[in-house]
Amino acid sequence: MMFSTASLMEQETPYLLPLELARGTVSQLADQLFEWKSIGLVVPDGLSELVSESIRQLAGAAMAQDDPAAASVLAEKVLHTAAQAANQLAKVYAEQALAFGGARRASLRVILGADLGTGSSIITPPGIFSRLSTAANVPVRWRDVEAVEGRYDWSVPDKQIEWCRAHDLLVSAGPLLPFDAHALPDWLALWEGDMDNLLVFFTDHSAPWWSVIAARSICGNAPAR
Repeated sequence: MMFSTASLMEQETPYLLPLELARGTVSQLADQLFEWKSIGLVVPDGLSELVSESIRQLAGAAMAQDDPAAASVLAEKVLHTAAQAANQLAKVYAEQALAFGGARRASLRVILGADLGTGSSIITPPGIFSRLSTAANVPVRWRDVEAVEGRYDWSVPDKQIEWCRAHDLLVSAGPLLPFDAHALPDWLALWEGDMDNLLVFFTDHSAPWWSVIAARSICGNAPAR
C-alpha cells in the first residue's frame, strides 16, 4: 500500500510527515468519492460515515500538531480509517460497475495477456499464446533501447509489436519509466545528483511515447498503458 501527501508549498519549518500523509490520503479519498458519485455511484450509509470519520480524525490530528508525537499517533488512526474507507469504496464501485455492465451486455469482455519479456526472440509458439491470451505487453526498458547515451535501438520492441499485430493480439507497451536498476541505463549514473539534466533525459525518453498516446487517443485507439 502506498500513501502520498497532498501538494505542499515550500516553507521554512518542516512538515510533519505522518500528518501530511494522512491529509493527502483523505484528500484523495474525498476526491475519488466525489468523482464516482458524479457519475452515478450509490454510496451506502456506512461508507459515508467512515469517510466523515476520517475527516473528523484528520481535523483532530491537525489541531494537535504542536505536539508532534501526539499528532503522529492521531494521523496513524486517520490512515487506518481512510484505508478502510478506500477499500470499501473500491469494492462498492466494482460491484456497481459490473452490475451496470452486466445489465447492458450479456457477457463482460475479459482481456488476458502476458508480458513478452526483453529477449529478441519470442519463444512461445503463436498457437499456444493465441489460445491462452487476447493481449500482450511489450516491455520498453530504457536500458535496452538506449544502452549508449543518444543511440536508440527499437528493433526488439518493433519486432514484438509486429508479431502481436500479426496474431491479432491487443498490444500495450511499458511502463515507460520504472525507476529501478533493471530498467535504467548504466550511463545515467554519470549524471547522479544533476536533477536538471536527469529531468531532460527523462523527458526525452518519454516525450515520443506521449505523442503516440495523444495521437492514438484522438483516433480512438489509445495504448493500454
